[in-house]
Amino acid sequence: MDPMTVLIEQEYPRSAAQRDLASRHLQGVSSLYAVRADLRGVYAFADVVEEAVRWSA
Repeated sequence: MDPMTVLIEQEYPRSAAQRDLASRHLQGVSSLYAVRADLRGVYAFADVVEEAVRWSA
C-alpha cells in the first residue's frame, strides 16, 4: 500500500466516539491559535488544520 494514499472514510468508518475526539482536537487547535498567534508557522500541518476549521464554519 502506498503510504501517501488518502484513506476514504467509507473504507474505515469511525465510531461516534472517534468522531467526537477528532472534532475536539480540531477545535483545540483552532482555539489555541486564537490565544497564541505566535504559534502560526511553527508546524505546517497545524496551520492547515486551523485554516480548514475556519473555512468549514
